[in-house]
Parts: sequence; C-alpha cells; structure tokens
Amino acid sequence: MVDAALFDAARRRCAFVEPVHFLVALLGQPDAAANQWLKEVAHLEPAGVPPELEPHLKGIPTEKKWGRYSQATEEVLRFVAQHGTGREKGQSSTLDLLMGILRQERDPATEFLKEHKVSTRGVERAIEEGRYLDR
Repeated sequence: MVDAALFDAARRRCAFVEPVHFLVALLGQPDAAANQWLKEVAHLEPAGVPPELEPHLKGIPTEKKWGRYSQATEEVLRFVAQHGTGREKGQSSTLDLLMGILRQERDPATEFLKEHKVSTRGVERAIEEGRYLDR
C-alpha cells in the first residue's frame, strides 16, 4: 500500500505524498479488508480513482524524483503504527489506514469518505469485530 502511494505521487511528480494517495492506493486493492468493509457496510464501490479525488492527486508539482510525506501523511502513518502494536504480531490492517485517514480534518480524502457516510466509529467497530481481514 505504501509503495503504491509513493509510486503514484512520484509518477504525478508531486512534492508531497498526501493521504489521498494512500486512499487511492487502498481503493485499488480489491482484496483489502477496508475495501470489503466499504462495499458491504458503507455501500461504496471502490473502482479505480474517483473523479472527485483526481484534482487532489496532482498536488504541488516538483522536479524531484520522490516527494516527501506531508505532515498529514506522517500523522496517518504514525496512527497506523501505534494502532497495530497492541495486536497479535503487531500487525496493522488496511482498516487502520482507513481510520487514520478519517482522523485528518479537512483533508480531501477524509471529505470524500465522509460524503459517502464512512465514519470513524464504523471502522472502529469493524476492527473490533475482526471480521474483515486483509488477504
């Protein structure tokens, strides 16, 4: 997931890797636990790049080969790492990533999810139930 987000930002020559790059990478993984949950519970059919996210993926252009993580992305990754440490084998899941993205206020990825009625509490319940597992 991280590689997909990094490569997408690099391909687009973005100065920063944003949470929206991670959301699009997540939506591109049909077997991800977060996608299973989005389909079944939130009734969101992740199919490719949603057109409303496309303008936000372009970001700030740069001539450098690789962009840096934005502050919001660093917070998301920190959350995912901390959230997964209490579990067996310290594994985090794509649901953790989805919840980390949802915690970013006024971020385009968060706004997209909230427009589709995706809530932090709903993702928390899915993690607690343990029904959705990454394959």
